[in-house]
Amino acid sequence: MGSYEVQKSLSHRIKQDENIDLIAQKQYKCHLDLSEHNENFQTSGNTSKIGTKRTVLSDVSNNHIKPSFIQSKLCNHRLGNFEAAGFSEALRHLHVKENSLEHDNINKKDLANHCLYHRFRNELNDDSEDKKISYNFVSSDILKDESIRHRTDDVCNHLLKYTKFDIMELKRIRKEFIEKVDEWDITMAHEYSDEIFAYMRELEIKYKPSPTYIDHQPDMQWSMRSVLIDWLIQVHSRFHLLPETLYLTINLIDRFLSVKVISLPKLQLVGATALFLASKYEEIICPSVHEIVYMVDHGYSSEEILKAERYMINMLNFDLGWPGPMSFLRRVSKADEYDLDTRTLTKYLLELTVMDSRFIGILPSFIVAAAHYLSRCMLEKGSWTDAHVYYSSYTERQLLPLVNIILQCLESPKEHHNAIYEKYADKKFKKASKFVENWMAEHT
Repeated sequence: MGSYEVQKSLSHRIKQDENIDLIAQKQYKCHLDLSEHNENFQTSGNTSKIGTKRTVLSDVSNNHIKPSFIQSKLCNHRLGNFEAAGFSEALRHLHVKENSLEHDNINKKDLANHCLYHRFRNELNDDSEDKKISYNFVSSDILKDESIRHRTDDVCNHLLKYTKFDIMELKRIRKEFIEKVDEWDITMAHEYSDEIFAYMRELEIKYKPSPTYIDHQPDMQWSMRSVLIDWLIQVHSRFHLLPETLYLTINLIDRFLSVKVISLPKLQLVGATALFLASKYEEIICPSVHEIVYMVDHGYSSEEILKAERYMINMLNFDLGWPGPMSFLRRVSKADEYDLDTRTLTKYLLELTVMDSRFIGILPSFIVAAAHYLSRCMLEKGSWTDAHVYYSSYTERQLLPLVNIILQCLESPKEHHNAIYEKYADKKFKKASKFVENWMAEHT
Protein backbone atom coordinates (compact mmCIF):
# COMPACT_ATOMS: atom_id res chain seq x y z
CA MET A 1 0.00 0.00 0.00
CA GLY A 2 1.42 3.40 -1.06
CA SER A 3 2.04 6.27 1.30
CA TYR A 4 -0.90 8.30 0.08
CA GLU A 5 -3.18 5.26 0.32
CA VAL A 6 -2.09 4.90 3.95
CA GLN A 7 -3.10 8.52 4.51
CA LYS A 8 -6.48 8.01 2.85
CA SER A 9 -7.13 4.83 4.85
CA LEU A 10 -6.92 6.93 7.98
CA SER A 11 -9.15 9.66 6.58
CA HIS A 12 -11.95 9.24 9.12
CA ARG A 13 -9.53 9.88 11.95
CA ILE A 14 -7.37 12.33 10.08
CA LYS A 15 -10.39 14.58 9.71
CA GLN A 16 -10.08 15.22 13.42
CA ASP A 17 -10.20 18.97 13.09
CA GLU A 18 -13.97 18.96 12.70
CA ASN A 19 -14.31 16.47 15.54
CA ILE A 20 -12.01 18.51 17.77
CA ASP A 21 -14.04 21.61 17.01
CA LEU A 22 -17.33 19.92 17.87
CA ILE A 23 -16.00 18.45 21.12
CA ALA A 24 -14.33 21.68 22.17
CA GLN A 25 -17.48 23.65 21.54
CA LYS A 26 -19.42 21.27 23.77
CA GLN A 27 -16.81 21.16 26.52
CA TYR A 28 -15.87 24.81 26.51
CA LYS A 29 -18.81 27.21 26.32
CA CYS A 30 -16.64 30.29 26.31
CA HIS A 31 -17.35 31.58 22.81
CA LEU A 32 -15.94 35.00 22.14
CA ASP A 33 -18.25 37.89 21.35
CA LEU A 34 -16.09 40.79 20.26
CA SER A 35 -19.07 43.11 20.03
CA GLU A 36 -19.52 42.74 23.79
CA HIS A 37 -16.06 42.01 25.15
CA ASN A 38 -13.60 43.33 22.52
CA GLU A 39 -11.03 40.73 23.55
CA ASN A 40 -8.94 38.12 21.80
CA PHE A 41 -10.00 34.50 21.49
CA GLN A 42 -10.11 32.63 24.75
CA THR A 43 -7.98 29.54 24.93
CA SER A 44 -10.18 26.52 24.56
CA GLY A 45 -7.69 23.82 25.38
CA ASN A 46 -7.10 20.59 23.53
CA THR A 47 -8.69 17.21 23.51
CA SER A 48 -7.57 13.80 22.40
CA LYS A 49 -11.00 12.33 22.00
CA ILE A 50 -12.61 11.55 18.72
CA GLY A 51 -15.98 13.10 18.00
CA THR A 52 -19.29 11.58 17.09
CA LYS A 53 -18.97 8.94 14.38
CA ARG A 54 -21.16 8.75 11.34
CA THR A 55 -22.31 5.46 9.92
CA VAL A 56 -19.67 4.43 7.40
CA LEU A 57 -21.68 2.06 5.21
CA SER A 58 -25.03 3.78 5.26
CA ASP A 59 -24.87 5.18 1.74
CA VAL A 60 -21.98 3.57 -0.12
CA SER A 61 -23.64 3.17 -3.50
CA ASN A 62 -25.38 6.57 -3.58
CA ASN A 63 -27.99 5.07 -5.89
CA HIS A 64 -31.05 7.20 -5.26
CA ILE A 65 -33.66 5.54 -7.45
CA LYS A 66 -36.58 6.84 -5.42
CA PRO A 67 -36.11 9.01 -2.35
CA SER A 68 -37.45 7.44 0.79
CA PHE A 69 -39.53 9.32 3.33
CA ILE A 70 -36.43 9.86 5.48
CA GLN A 71 -34.43 11.06 2.49
CA SER A 72 -37.17 13.50 1.55
CA LYS A 73 -37.22 14.87 5.09
CA LEU A 74 -33.43 15.14 5.02
CA CYS A 75 -33.56 17.06 1.75
CA ASN A 76 -36.07 19.50 3.18
CA HIS A 77 -34.03 19.88 6.34
CA ARG A 78 -30.82 20.49 4.41
CA LEU A 79 -32.10 23.10 2.01
CA GLY A 80 -34.83 24.73 4.05
CA ASN A 81 -35.76 28.09 2.56
CA PHE A 82 -32.53 28.28 0.60
CA GLU A 83 -32.75 30.61 -2.35
CA ALA A 84 -31.69 28.15 -5.03
CA ALA A 85 -31.71 30.80 -7.73
CA GLY A 86 -29.31 33.02 -5.82
CA PHE A 87 -26.47 32.45 -8.26
CA SER A 88 -28.50 33.41 -11.31
CA GLU A 89 -29.80 36.51 -9.56
CA ALA A 90 -26.32 37.59 -8.52
CA LEU A 91 -24.90 37.00 -11.99
CA ARG A 92 -27.78 38.92 -13.55
CA HIS A 93 -26.95 42.00 -11.50
CA LEU A 94 -23.21 41.69 -11.96
CA HIS A 95 -21.77 44.53 -14.00
CA VAL A 96 -19.20 43.32 -16.49
CA LYS A 97 -16.21 45.20 -15.18
CA GLU A 98 -12.89 44.50 -13.59
CA ASN A 99 -13.38 43.03 -10.14
CA SER A 100 -11.71 44.79 -7.24
CA LEU A 101 -9.84 41.57 -6.47
CA GLU A 102 -8.30 41.47 -9.96
CA HIS A 103 -4.72 42.54 -10.44
CA ASP A 104 -3.88 42.07 -14.11
CA ASN A 105 -0.55 43.78 -13.62
CA ILE A 106 0.65 40.79 -11.62
CA ASN A 107 2.79 38.36 -13.52
CA LYS A 108 0.71 35.27 -12.70
CA LYS A 109 3.05 32.96 -14.55
CA ASP A 110 5.64 33.81 -11.91
CA LEU A 111 3.19 32.72 -9.21
CA ALA A 112 2.65 29.42 -10.99
CA ASN A 113 6.30 28.73 -11.71
CA HIS A 114 7.77 29.50 -8.28
CA CYS A 115 7.11 25.95 -7.03
CA LEU A 116 10.70 25.12 -6.17
CA TYR A 117 10.15 22.29 -3.75
CA HIS A 118 11.60 19.65 -6.06
CA ARG A 119 14.43 21.84 -7.23
CA PHE A 120 15.88 22.07 -3.75
CA ARG A 121 14.63 18.72 -2.40
CA ASN A 122 17.99 17.00 -2.82
CA GLU A 123 19.82 19.92 -1.25
CA LEU A 124 17.47 19.92 1.75
CA ASN A 125 18.09 16.22 2.32
CA ASP A 126 21.84 16.56 1.92
CA ASP A 127 23.65 15.24 5.00
CA SER A 128 26.73 17.40 4.49
CA GLU A 129 27.89 19.49 7.42
CA ASP A 130 26.51 23.01 7.43
CA LYS A 131 27.31 26.01 9.53
CA LYS A 132 24.59 26.81 12.03
CA ILE A 133 22.62 29.92 11.22
CA SER A 134 21.27 32.33 13.77
CA TYR A 135 17.79 33.35 12.63
CA ASN A 136 16.26 36.56 13.92
CA PHE A 137 12.50 36.35 13.59
CA VAL A 138 10.80 39.43 12.23
CA SER A 139 8.42 41.11 14.65
CA SER A 140 4.73 41.04 13.86
CA ASP A 141 4.92 44.84 13.86
CA ILE A 142 6.16 44.55 10.29
CA LEU A 143 2.54 43.93 9.29
CA LYS A 144 1.73 47.52 10.24
CA ASP A 145 4.38 48.94 7.90
CA GLU A 146 2.51 50.66 5.07
CA SER A 147 5.56 50.55 2.79
CA ILE A 148 5.56 46.75 3.02
CA ARG A 149 1.82 46.14 2.98
CA HIS A 150 1.31 47.90 -0.35
CA ARG A 151 4.34 46.69 -2.28
CA THR A 152 2.19 44.33 -4.34
CA ASP A 153 4.60 43.97 -7.23
CA ASP A 154 7.54 43.06 -5.00
CA VAL A 155 5.37 40.64 -3.05
CA CYS A 156 4.20 38.73 -6.09
CA ASN A 157 7.58 38.61 -7.77
CA HIS A 158 9.23 37.11 -4.72
CA LEU A 159 6.64 34.57 -3.59
CA LEU A 160 7.98 31.20 -2.54
CA LYS A 161 11.62 31.74 -3.40
CA TYR A 162 14.05 29.42 -1.65
CA THR A 163 17.26 31.39 -1.21
CA LYS A 164 20.49 29.80 -0.03
CA PHE A 165 19.69 31.17 3.41
CA ASP A 166 16.28 29.44 3.44
CA ILE A 167 17.76 26.13 2.32
CA MET A 168 20.42 26.17 5.03
CA GLU A 169 17.85 27.16 7.64
CA LEU A 170 15.52 24.31 6.69
CA LYS A 171 18.39 21.82 6.68
CA ARG A 172 19.47 22.96 10.13
CA ILE A 173 15.98 22.63 11.57
CA ARG A 174 15.42 19.22 9.97
CA LYS A 175 18.66 18.01 11.49
CA GLU A 176 18.24 19.48 14.97
CA PHE A 177 14.49 19.41 15.55
CA ILE A 178 13.26 16.47 17.63
CA GLU A 179 9.66 15.72 16.82
CA LYS A 180 7.42 15.03 19.78
CA VAL A 181 5.65 11.78 19.08
CA ASP A 182 2.17 11.40 20.56
CA GLU A 183 1.41 7.71 20.81
CA TRP A 184 -2.34 8.35 20.94
CA ASP A 185 -2.28 10.49 17.82
CA ILE A 186 -2.34 7.72 15.23
CA THR A 187 -3.94 10.06 12.69
CA MET A 188 -0.60 11.58 11.68
CA ALA A 189 1.07 8.14 11.22
CA HIS A 190 4.43 9.29 12.59
CA GLU A 191 6.39 6.50 10.91
CA TYR A 192 5.11 7.50 7.47
CA SER A 193 4.25 11.19 7.87
CA ASP A 194 7.36 12.55 6.16
CA GLU A 195 6.86 10.26 3.19
CA ILE A 196 3.13 10.99 3.03
CA PHE A 197 3.53 14.75 3.02
CA ALA A 198 6.40 14.60 0.54
CA TYR A 199 4.00 12.80 -1.79
CA MET A 200 1.29 15.36 -1.06
CA ARG A 201 3.66 18.14 -2.07
CA GLU A 202 4.17 16.38 -5.37
CA LEU A 203 0.42 16.11 -5.88
CA GLU A 204 -0.29 19.76 -5.06
CA ILE A 205 2.07 20.72 -7.87
CA LYS A 206 0.67 18.12 -10.27
CA TYR A 207 -2.96 19.17 -9.75
CA LYS A 208 -2.39 22.91 -9.74
CA PRO A 209 -4.75 24.82 -12.10
CA SER A 210 -3.56 27.45 -14.53
CA PRO A 211 -3.66 30.93 -12.93
CA THR A 212 -4.29 32.53 -16.32
CA TYR A 213 -7.13 30.37 -17.64
CA ILE A 214 -9.49 33.35 -17.69
CA ASP A 215 -7.52 34.67 -20.70
CA HIS A 216 -8.90 31.74 -22.71
CA GLN A 217 -12.50 32.11 -21.49
CA PRO A 218 -14.10 34.76 -23.76
CA ASP A 219 -17.41 34.83 -21.82
CA MET A 220 -15.91 35.02 -18.33
CA GLN A 221 -14.16 37.42 -16.00
CA TRP A 222 -12.67 36.86 -12.56
CA SER A 223 -15.65 38.61 -10.99
CA MET A 224 -17.94 35.87 -12.32
CA ARG A 225 -15.79 33.22 -10.68
CA SER A 226 -16.14 35.12 -7.40
CA VAL A 227 -19.95 35.10 -7.74
CA LEU A 228 -19.93 31.36 -8.41
CA ILE A 229 -17.74 30.58 -5.40
CA ASP A 230 -19.77 32.85 -3.14
CA TRP A 231 -22.90 30.89 -4.14
CA LEU A 232 -21.13 27.53 -3.66
CA ILE A 233 -20.03 28.53 -0.16
CA GLN A 234 -23.66 29.17 0.78
CA VAL A 235 -24.73 25.82 -0.68
CA HIS A 236 -21.83 24.05 1.03
CA SER A 237 -22.84 25.56 4.36
CA ARG A 238 -26.51 24.57 3.93
CA PHE A 239 -25.54 20.97 3.18
CA HIS A 240 -23.19 20.92 6.20
CA LEU A 241 -20.38 19.44 4.11
CA LEU A 242 -16.75 19.05 5.12
CA PRO A 243 -14.20 21.82 4.43
CA GLU A 244 -12.30 19.37 2.22
CA THR A 245 -15.33 19.19 -0.06
CA LEU A 246 -15.38 22.95 -0.60
CA TYR A 247 -11.69 23.20 -1.44
CA LEU A 248 -11.79 20.19 -3.76
CA THR A 249 -14.84 21.67 -5.49
CA ILE A 250 -13.00 24.90 -6.25
CA ASN A 251 -9.92 23.01 -7.40
CA LEU A 252 -12.02 20.92 -9.79
CA ILE A 253 -13.67 24.06 -11.19
CA ASP A 254 -10.36 25.84 -11.78
CA ARG A 255 -8.71 22.77 -13.31
CA PHE A 256 -11.68 22.13 -15.57
CA LEU A 257 -11.77 25.74 -16.76
CA SER A 258 -8.02 25.51 -17.38
CA VAL A 259 -8.56 22.88 -20.08
CA LYS A 260 -12.07 23.59 -21.37
CA VAL A 261 -13.71 26.74 -22.72
CA ILE A 262 -17.33 27.12 -21.60
CA SER A 263 -20.16 29.55 -22.20
CA LEU A 264 -21.50 31.70 -19.37
CA PRO A 265 -24.87 29.86 -19.11
CA LYS A 266 -22.95 26.68 -18.27
CA LEU A 267 -20.93 28.19 -15.43
CA GLN A 268 -23.42 27.24 -12.72
CA LEU A 269 -23.59 23.71 -14.14
CA VAL A 270 -19.82 23.42 -13.84
CA GLY A 271 -19.96 24.56 -10.20
CA ALA A 272 -22.83 22.25 -9.26
CA THR A 273 -21.18 19.28 -10.98
CA ALA A 274 -17.86 19.96 -9.25
CA LEU A 275 -19.62 20.06 -5.87
CA PHE A 276 -21.40 16.80 -6.70
CA LEU A 277 -18.09 15.12 -7.61
CA ALA A 278 -16.18 16.49 -4.63
CA SER A 279 -18.88 15.42 -2.16
CA LYS A 280 -18.77 11.89 -3.57
CA TYR A 281 -15.02 11.82 -3.05
CA GLU A 282 -14.85 13.38 0.43
CA GLU A 283 -18.18 12.77 2.16
CA ILE A 284 -19.59 9.65 3.76
CA ILE A 285 -23.14 10.67 2.88
CA CYS A 286 -23.18 13.02 -0.10
CA PRO A 287 -26.09 15.00 -1.59
CA SER A 288 -28.19 13.13 -4.13
CA VAL A 289 -28.56 14.26 -7.72
CA HIS A 290 -32.13 15.33 -6.88
CA GLU A 291 -30.80 17.71 -4.25
CA ILE A 292 -28.31 19.10 -6.75
CA VAL A 293 -31.16 19.73 -9.21
CA TYR A 294 -33.08 21.59 -6.51
CA MET A 295 -29.92 23.48 -5.61
CA VAL A 296 -29.73 24.95 -9.14
CA ASP A 297 -33.46 25.80 -9.07
CA HIS A 298 -34.19 23.09 -11.68
CA GLY A 299 -32.12 25.02 -14.19
CA TYR A 300 -30.58 21.72 -15.22
CA SER A 301 -32.08 18.24 -15.21
CA SER A 302 -30.61 15.26 -13.39
CA GLU A 303 -29.62 13.80 -16.77
CA GLU A 304 -27.67 16.95 -17.64
CA ILE A 305 -25.86 16.91 -14.30
CA LEU A 306 -24.93 13.24 -14.62
CA LYS A 307 -23.76 13.81 -18.19
CA ALA A 308 -21.71 16.81 -17.05
CA GLU A 309 -20.27 14.70 -14.25
CA ARG A 310 -19.01 12.07 -16.69
CA TYR A 311 -17.62 14.75 -19.00
CA MET A 312 -15.82 16.63 -16.23
CA ILE A 313 -14.22 13.58 -14.67
CA ASN A 314 -12.98 12.48 -18.10
CA MET A 315 -11.52 15.92 -18.83
CA LEU A 316 -9.69 15.71 -15.49
CA ASN A 317 -8.41 12.18 -16.27
CA PHE A 318 -10.15 10.89 -13.13
CA ASP A 319 -7.54 12.70 -11.00
CA LEU A 320 -9.43 13.73 -7.88
CA GLY A 321 -6.75 13.08 -5.27
CA TRP A 322 -5.75 16.72 -4.81
CA PRO A 323 -4.36 17.32 -1.29
CA GLY A 324 -6.24 20.40 -0.14
CA PRO A 325 -5.21 22.90 2.51
CA MET A 326 -6.88 21.03 5.38
CA SER A 327 -4.28 18.25 5.23
CA PHE A 328 -1.44 20.75 5.51
CA LEU A 329 -3.30 22.66 8.23
CA ARG A 330 -3.42 19.51 10.39
CA ARG A 331 0.31 19.11 9.88
CA VAL A 332 1.32 22.65 10.85
CA SER A 333 -1.23 22.76 13.70
CA LYS A 334 0.79 20.08 15.43
CA ALA A 335 3.35 22.78 16.25
CA ASP A 336 0.64 24.52 18.31
CA GLU A 337 -0.70 21.29 19.80
CA TYR A 338 -3.86 21.81 17.73
CA ASP A 339 -4.80 25.10 19.37
CA LEU A 340 -8.48 25.62 18.53
CA ASP A 341 -8.38 29.43 18.35
CA THR A 342 -5.52 29.48 15.86
CA ARG A 343 -7.06 26.72 13.75
CA THR A 344 -10.45 28.42 13.59
CA LEU A 345 -8.98 31.76 12.59
CA THR A 346 -6.75 30.06 10.00
CA LYS A 347 -9.79 28.35 8.46
CA TYR A 348 -11.46 31.73 8.03
CA LEU A 349 -8.39 33.17 6.31
CA LEU A 350 -8.13 30.11 4.07
CA GLU A 351 -11.71 30.46 2.87
CA LEU A 352 -11.10 34.11 2.05
CA THR A 353 -8.28 33.16 -0.30
CA VAL A 354 -10.54 31.02 -2.51
CA MET A 355 -12.41 34.16 -3.56
CA ASP A 356 -9.28 35.89 -4.86
CA SER A 357 -7.92 34.88 -8.26
CA ARG A 358 -4.37 35.74 -7.17
CA PHE A 359 -4.23 32.56 -5.08
CA ILE A 360 -5.11 30.14 -7.89
CA GLY A 361 -1.49 29.49 -8.81
CA ILE A 362 -0.15 29.35 -5.25
CA LEU A 363 0.39 26.01 -3.54
CA PRO A 364 -2.07 25.07 -0.74
CA SER A 365 0.77 24.29 1.67
CA PHE A 366 2.18 27.79 1.15
CA ILE A 367 -1.20 29.47 1.68
CA VAL A 368 -1.83 27.42 4.84
CA ALA A 369 1.53 28.36 6.33
CA ALA A 370 0.97 32.07 5.63
CA ALA A 371 -2.59 31.99 7.01
CA HIS A 372 -1.41 30.15 10.11
CA TYR A 373 1.40 32.66 10.61
CA LEU A 374 -1.02 35.59 10.32
CA SER A 375 -3.45 33.95 12.76
CA ARG A 376 -0.70 33.64 15.34
CA CYS A 377 0.20 37.30 14.85
CA MET A 378 -3.41 38.39 15.35
CA LEU A 379 -3.79 36.24 18.45
CA GLU A 380 -0.35 37.23 19.77
CA LYS A 381 0.72 33.61 20.08
CA GLY A 382 4.40 34.32 19.66
CA SER A 383 7.01 33.95 16.96
CA TRP A 384 7.30 31.43 14.12
CA THR A 385 9.27 28.73 15.90
CA ASP A 386 11.48 25.92 14.62
CA ALA A 387 8.53 23.57 15.09
CA HIS A 388 6.44 25.64 12.69
CA VAL A 389 9.24 25.71 10.13
CA TYR A 390 9.69 21.95 10.51
CA TYR A 391 6.01 21.08 10.01
CA SER A 392 5.30 23.67 7.30
CA SER A 393 8.66 23.69 5.46
CA TYR A 394 8.48 27.50 5.15
CA THR A 395 10.54 30.10 6.98
CA GLU A 396 9.08 33.31 8.31
CA ARG A 397 10.96 35.38 5.74
CA GLN A 398 9.28 33.41 2.94
CA LEU A 399 5.79 33.84 4.40
CA LEU A 400 5.74 37.62 4.89
CA PRO A 401 5.08 38.49 1.19
CA LEU A 402 2.06 36.17 1.05
CA VAL A 403 0.85 37.42 4.43
CA ASN A 404 0.80 40.85 2.84
CA ILE A 405 -1.60 39.67 0.13
CA ILE A 406 -3.87 37.96 2.66
CA LEU A 407 -4.01 41.21 4.62
CA GLN A 408 -5.25 42.97 1.49
CA CYS A 409 -8.06 40.41 1.24
CA LEU A 410 -9.24 41.35 4.73
CA GLU A 411 -10.21 44.86 3.69
CA SER A 412 -13.97 45.45 3.29
CA PRO A 413 -14.99 41.85 4.07
CA LYS A 414 -18.74 42.44 3.82
CA GLU A 415 -18.35 43.88 0.35
CA HIS A 416 -16.02 41.31 -1.19
CA HIS A 417 -16.93 38.06 0.56
CA ASN A 418 -20.12 38.54 2.53
CA ALA A 419 -21.07 34.83 2.52
CA ILE A 420 -17.82 33.86 4.24
CA TYR A 421 -18.07 36.78 6.65
CA GLU A 422 -21.58 35.80 7.73
CA LYS A 423 -20.60 32.15 8.02
CA TYR A 424 -17.70 32.85 10.38
CA ALA A 425 -19.64 35.47 12.35
CA ASP A 426 -21.51 32.58 13.98
CA LYS A 427 -20.65 31.35 17.47
CA LYS A 428 -19.84 27.96 15.98
CA PHE A 429 -16.72 29.55 14.49
CA LYS A 430 -16.07 31.74 17.53
CA LYS A 431 -17.04 34.86 15.57
CA ALA A 432 -13.71 34.81 13.79
CA SER A 433 -14.79 37.24 11.05
CA LYS A 434 -15.79 39.89 13.58
CA PHE A 435 -12.54 39.41 15.43
CA VAL A 436 -10.54 39.95 12.23
CA GLU A 437 -12.65 42.98 11.30
CA ASN A 438 -11.92 44.61 14.67
CA TRP A 439 -8.25 43.66 14.47
CA MET A 440 -7.94 45.25 11.03
CA ALA A 441 -9.65 48.42 12.29
CA GLU A 442 -7.08 48.71 15.07
CA HIS A 443 -3.99 47.95 12.99
CA THR A 444 -4.63 49.78 9.73
